[in-house]
Formats: sequence, structure tokens, C-alpha cells
Amino acid sequence: TNGTLIGECLLERSVTDAHVNAYVLSDRVLLILMNAHKDARELNFKVNLAPWIKSGSKYEIYSYDQYGKLRTSQTINSNKWTGKTSTLGSYDLEIVELIMK
Repeated sequence: TNGTLIGECLLERSVTDAHVNAYVLSDRVLLILMNAHKDARELNFKVNLAPWIKSGSKYEIYSYDQYGKLRTSQTINSNKWTGKTSTLGSYDLEIVELIMK
């Protein structure tokens, strides 16, 4: 995998009962979230891109399920973002790609 592994450092605070890792390149981040709780649930999280990728005026965000199917896409105008996964079963994953534009 390309990029620098920064673990949960992208998050403003940890997500309870979840495993979170991120890989950073100069203009994008790959965020991997896994529900480590026994029950299915959504994961709510806040990211701060400022320390990790170049400052941009816009960021495109793509969320994928654990099979690589695109779930959502959006554009934001801030380096801070509050996100939420789909409902994840126990040990299910969601992958989020954040790209500076």
C-alpha cells in the first residue's frame, strides 16, 4: 500500500469499539473503519485533514463498502469533516477516500 500509515491520527477523537487506520499521501487519505462491537451499528467520526494533507479549498469524499462498492460521494469545502458509516455488522469495514481538489 502506498502512503504513510498514521493509524487513528486523522480523527479528532477515538471511536469506541472500532478499529481505524489511515494511509496518507500528499493530496489524499484512505481511511479504513471497522466495527469491533458485537452489535451492528453506524460509526460516527470527525476528521481533521489539516495536519496531514495539503490545504485545499475543496475535498471529494468517496465511501465504499467492504466489497469495494461505492456507497456515497460528496464534496466538502473544509479540511474538517464529520462522517458516519452505513450500518456495519460486527467486524465489517467501510473505506473512505478523501481527495484534495
